[in-house]
Amino acid sequence: GFTLIVLISFLARYLSSRLLFKSNALLSLSLSVYIFNDFFNRDLGQIRNGLSSSLLGLAISYYIVNQKNNFYITSLFSILTHYQSIVLLGLLATLEKLKFSFFRLRFKNYLIFVLFILSIIFLIPLIINFLIYIPLIDQLAIKILHYMGEGYQVNRRGVPYFIFLSIFVSIISFWNRKKYSNIEEKILNLQIFPPIIFLCFIAYPVLASRLSSTFTGLNNIFYPIILYYFTVKFKHKQKQTLYSISIILSILLGFFSLYKYNQTYLV
Repeated sequence: GFTLIVLISFLARYLSSRLLFKSNALLSLSLSVYIFNDFFNRDLGQIRNGLSSSLLGLAISYYIVNQKNNFYITSLFSILTHYQSIVLLGLLATLEKLKFSFFRLRFKNYLIFVLFILSIIFLIPLIINFLIYIPLIDQLAIKILHYMGEGYQVNRRGVPYFIFLSIFVSIISFWNRKKYSNIEEKILNLQIFPPIIFLCFIAYPVLASRLSSTFTGLNNIFYPIILYYFTVKFKHKQKQTLYSISIILSILLGFFSLYKYNQTYLV
């Protein structure tokens, strides 16, 4: 059973990468980001979490190429595998409904964002206790409340390395914001959320790491897209050099993560 789940997870990641990246260099980067930054930590240690992230990545790839039926079916399987997918898919639906984007410099967008942050910081206990009584999402609320318990409110000084990496990549993605298609823009909004969510839930370190790492499970989709647009004006040889450096860095960061890894993803 374990081997089958790992194979399915790897196959889902490979299909999502192949679906999006025709370039062998980008495909290699996508798979290296997955294997060395997600496969060992998630698929070999947290089976349901890893499989759910892989199915979620496949669903997002279908979303990007506008295969909506495949997106809905794969999303359903991802949610049935692990509750974490509800958080990310719900956020994606909310951003689409509100027409919110970090890449559009509009007052309304940032007002919504500030209100969202304040509501999380000050109202999260009330919100979670309210959600407990709503069918379908009550189990998710109970799980979140569980990780907010006293036993999980440990004072730690470590910060996951992926938070710093997400901040750096977010700056690059914002710099290239005018180059993205409408769908790519919607998806890339998600990769800005890991540091935001981690800081909002910093009082609950285990919950903060679990929720923010849900988004980093899609880094094998985020990073190649961002790198592609970052290097679009570079010459071919320069692009290949940057792609090679990116692959090496993803491997080194993966080993660093494994070396420092513990149950709360903190280093």
